[in-house]
Amino acid sequence: MIIKNLHIDGFGHFHDFRLGEFSRGLYLIYGKNEAGKSTLMDFIRMTLLGYERLHEKRRPPLKGGNHGGYIKFEDSNEKLWEIHRSGSGRQDNYTLINIDTNERTDDDPRYKNIISHASSELFNNIYAIGLEELFAFESIDKSGMKDQIYSLGLGLGSMNIGEFEKNLISHAEEWYKHRARTAGSNELLKVLNELEGRLHGSSKIVDHYDQLYLQRKEKIAKRDELQSQSDEINKAKNKIQSLQRTYPDYITYKDSNEKLQQLKHLSEIPNALIQKERDLISNRSNIEKEINDLQSELGELKFKSKQILIDEKLLQHPDKLEFFRTRTELLSSLLDSQSELENSISRTEKSISDTLSEMGQGYNRDTVLNFRNNIELAAAAKKHSELLKTQNGEISRLQYSRDERTIELRRKEQQLHIFNEKIAESGRTLDQLKKKLAEAEVDFSMAIKESSGQKSLPLIGKFALLLLSLFMAIVAVVLWEQSPLLAGIAILLGLVGVIIFFLLLFGSSSDKTGKENLPALQLSISELKEKINDLTESSKNADLLKREIADIVAHIQSLESTIDKLENEKKEAYTKWDDYTAELGLPKGIDSDSIEGLTTNIRRVHELDSQMQQEKRRLNSRKEEIGQFREAIRLFNPSAAEDKNLMLAANEMRRLFEEAFEQKRTKDQLEEEILSIQNRITTAEKRLKDLDTELAEIYARFGAEDRENYLEQLEKSEEKKELINKRDAARSLILSHCGWGELENTIAELDHTDPQSLSEQLADLEKQLKEIEEKIRTLSEEAGGLRTEMESLEKSADKSGLELKLEEKRTEFNEGYLQWLKHKLAATLVGKCRKRYEETRQPSVIQHTSRIFSAITKGRYNNIIVDINGNMEITEDKLHRKSIENLSRGTREQLLLALRMGLIEEYEQGAEPLPVILDDVLVNFDYPRRHETAEQLMKFAQSRQVILFSCHRHMRGLFEELGAKIMDV
Repeated sequence: MIIKNLHIDGFGHFHDFRLGEFSRGLYLIYGKNEAGKSTLMDFIRMTLLGYERLHEKRRPPLKGGNHGGYIKFEDSNEKLWEIHRSGSGRQDNYTLINIDTNERTDDDPRYKNIISHASSELFNNIYAIGLEELFAFESIDKSGMKDQIYSLGLGLGSMNIGEFEKNLISHAEEWYKHRARTAGSNELLKVLNELEGRLHGSSKIVDHYDQLYLQRKEKIAKRDELQSQSDEINKAKNKIQSLQRTYPDYITYKDSNEKLQQLKHLSEIPNALIQKERDLISNRSNIEKEINDLQSELGELKFKSKQILIDEKLLQHPDKLEFFRTRTELLSSLLDSQSELENSISRTEKSISDTLSEMGQGYNRDTVLNFRNNIELAAAAKKHSELLKTQNGEISRLQYSRDERTIELRRKEQQLHIFNEKIAESGRTLDQLKKKLAEAEVDFSMAIKESSGQKSLPLIGKFALLLLSLFMAIVAVVLWEQSPLLAGIAILLGLVGVIIFFLLLFGSSSDKTGKENLPALQLSISELKEKINDLTESSKNADLLKREIADIVAHIQSLESTIDKLENEKKEAYTKWDDYTAELGLPKGIDSDSIEGLTTNIRRVHELDSQMQQEKRRLNSRKEEIGQFREAIRLFNPSAAEDKNLMLAANEMRRLFEEAFEQKRTKDQLEEEILSIQNRITTAEKRLKDLDTELAEIYARFGAEDRENYLEQLEKSEEKKELINKRDAARSLILSHCGWGELENTIAELDHTDPQSLSEQLADLEKQLKEIEEKIRTLSEEAGGLRTEMESLEKSADKSGLELKLEEKRTEFNEGYLQWLKHKLAATLVGKCRKRYEETRQPSVIQHTSRIFSAITKGRYNNIIVDINGNMEITEDKLHRKSIENLSRGTREQLLLALRMGLIEEYEQGAEPLPVILDDVLVNFDYPRRHETAEQLMKFAQSRQVILFSCHRHMRGLFEELGAKIMDV
């Protein structure tokens, strides 16, 4: 998220205020004390994450306008949004506007996705902080940041695993907790016991119910009367609290008025004249300093001019300076070019030799350079390679087909062997199986004849008798309450029917004996027929396999004959290729597939030889030019021209000429500066005299003899202005506490009281309020108890309803036990998982923090160690360890700032980056660490938005120097 701009309709002392435009990076918002920087930070906090629950903490508007405003921001997909939020209502609702589509939605869940479900505790204690939040180490735990990071490590996204674990434990303990009286299981047990007790009897409760109703009505009336008294006492209490808050401002107001009465005859010095006198004094001081500096500078310039000595002989030949300046640069390039060409020729010779070696034996330089048939050779090689490729492909295909057929032959032979073994076995057992089949069919026919001669009672009649008995039992249940006698007869008839059913059922079991053998005989006949068919089919398959094997053997022999023919053709192609290459003057045995590389090497030798001839011609040209330059140097320094280091001699001549002419220019400039400074001293002395005259006129205007007397009068005038400002400020505060138009009444009330009296009145009202609230609570509890008793009496009158209620509560108890077991098991697993991830994920946060903190302290504190219990220690100079409590305030603030930066970097690996808002968090740092921290914040802001508020001008200068964007409020 990147804040683009913000607009305040009414918030604190801001009304119709706009600030922006912002983008990614660091912005410093500069303003003096009381300019509203903290108010702006609170506006950003509450607009993005919601207003405080207490109305007095919401900063209501003091200068008009609707309470609230909006912030325009850009999400990670570069979409523009506006979030509008108002602090005037009880509900903390917001409106989200899509700038592109102008779509407006209230409490849109998309906004929570944009901010990755960040909580207000996280934002207010990690992202948007002042000195108070920075110094409080507990605010990091309060934000829930640690659990949020570990939840990301578990892949739970924006879920807070700490809250998730607490919720599981809370849900479990809501149903059952050891020795807890208010757990849900205890309440259910009480209700179950009560319902079971009430089922044993009932009594007349109407009269008792009416008495309870009248008692409850009377207590509610007394409670309402006490509530009215409580409201009146609260109003008086709020009034006294307002007077207490106003009393210090009242003292300031009265004291300022009294002192102003003593200074009412003092005439004020106009601000414009005060500023003019200060400007004149400042100018006079500057002019005096300027004169002293000019005189000092004049002496130094005269001394420098005398120290310069010039060789007049060199100045007589100015044309030689230009000659050596231009020709020296040319000489350097000529020498470099000569060396490069010599090295290039050497490398080219080596490349030609390496290429010939790579081509192999039979190739020399003359043979290769005289060869001109590259295109013809490449075409013939391509044709030969394609012929070989076709032959090799056909041979490989035939060989693959031969191998496949051979494998198929082995498989067919194995199948034939298996069928032969099966056929040999069938010759011995087939007659026996046919004999057993005939015997089994005879037995099956006899069993069918025996079973057809027996009769029994149909099965449907038996079950009809059983259904009739069940019907009589149902009739008995229905008639039991109306006519017990008829119900008894029905039960008796049902029992008789059941007895008859079982006698018939067991009596017919002997008829089943003959029928039970029929399925077994039928199964035996089917198995024997299947075995006979299987043996017959095996004989047929064996004959078929023998014919297939003979066909495969003939095919394999045909394939081998074709392969031999193709191999002979390939040998003839190789012989023709060797004869062709010999005719071209190339050695025999050249692989046609490597002809492309051979022709490439031949072309390379030709190109290298041509390149080398060109470089030799250029080298001869460079040598001629260098010889001409050497002759030119010999005219001025014969011995240097013969030196091997010709460049050094040329540079020395150039240096001598340039030095001589530079000294001449320097001396001329010094003489001009001396004359200029003498003129400036004269002008400054005249300006100083004019300023003294103007200051004397100002002092005389107010009857002051000198500046000291004038300053005494000015001090009294400033004191009067300060008293007026204090009085007006106190007046505004009194009005803000007690309301507009209540100034005179508030002053009159405070004139006749003191803080002690107000405290006593407040204590008395609080005592009365506490007594009344205790009575209200007692009456409410008593009325609630009476209502509970009335409901109990209402329920106890219905026995069937109580039974149904009892069954419902038992079901609810069983379901509650299952839910408790699930929550308890889940809480245990989540707790172990969280502890494990605290140990493994925490070091990445500490690593970020260590890097930032080491940079801020310039390596003095180079490491941070956190043990399993969360205790943090700092390593100093790689040797000593310190706890956080042993650090100075400034160093501790630096550590906590670095820790928040590390937490933000870790958190944003799986969440939307939020804007970082800081309110003068660097004010307690010394200059070196303030500068290092500022640099770290600039780096930190490269991938996010950082907004820093400050009232210190040196902070503005520091960040402006580092390239931060500055805004004034």
